[in-house]
Amino acid sequence: VVHRNDVVFNYQPLAYILPSLVYLPLSSLVRQTGEQFINRNWVDAQPSSFIPLLTVYKLPMILADLAMLWLLPKFFKKDKNKKLVQLVWAFNPLAIFVSSIMGQMDIVIAFLLTLALYYFKEHKLFLSVVFISLSALIKPAGLILLPLVLIPEIRRQHYRQTILLGLAGLGTYIIGILPFIGSASYRYYALFAEQINKSTYAGISIASGTDIPFFFMAYLYILLLFWSKKISFKTAFGTALLSSLAFTHFHPQWLVWITPWLIIYSVKKHSFILYLATLVCWFG
Repeated sequence: VVHRNDVVFNYQPLAYILPSLVYLPLSSLVRQTGEQFINRNWVDAQPSSFIPLLTVYKLPMILADLAMLWLLPKFFKKDKNKKLVQLVWAFNPLAIFVSSIMGQMDIVIAFLLTLALYYFKEHKLFLSVVFISLSALIKPAGLILLPLVLIPEIRRQHYRQTILLGLAGLGTYIIGILPFIGSASYRYYALFAEQINKSTYAGISIASGTDIPFFFMAYLYILLLFWSKKISFKTAFGTALLSSLAFTHFHPQWLVWITPWLIIYSVKKHSFILYLATLVCWFG
């Protein structure tokens, strides 16, 4: 959001900090690209003159996309499955669209959440909650996953571990937003932005102006199923994320958050019906 010469940051901090680390060695190219578009010099320019510069802008997202080729095979033991999951991800149109065409940070969120899923599988719970919280420092949807990491520890009556995990997760998020919390613009455009509440718009009306959101009903049901061991952590992880999108009009790039989970699930089940059906619905 730009007002005259003032820039208002309308995303969470890591949405700017992570790309900046990649842009730093290429700062002159990034500045050159920005000036071309701000001054509208690209209107009469040949595509060949600005496409390489735009690629520099998209480089952080492309790197996150490529990093998934390293991460996804870690969920499998058989070489056949490792190669298959890499192949499916490499030709996944949703990830290509988000990282290389749109150039959106949602692909980085997908990478961080997949890292959290991997570290949970490896029983490294503190790393799992930290990466969930880091994803929330780009967009806060990942915060709904923190209770899922805590539930197994509560079931085992590891209350001290539960408290420490909760503090690690919330602490990472709070430390990340703390330097910006005093800014009214940050609170309005990023921390409490209207689009954050999109998942709660659809619901059952029980009185005038009072609704019970479908999202909370689905999310509570997922927590109960996971608590009673009717579903696995991996299933709860994916369906909880999906519940934040299923009851709302969402931006097309948001679906990439659950795409790694869908691919892992499909390869493990040796069935791609759910993955392909989701892609068809997305295209539709």
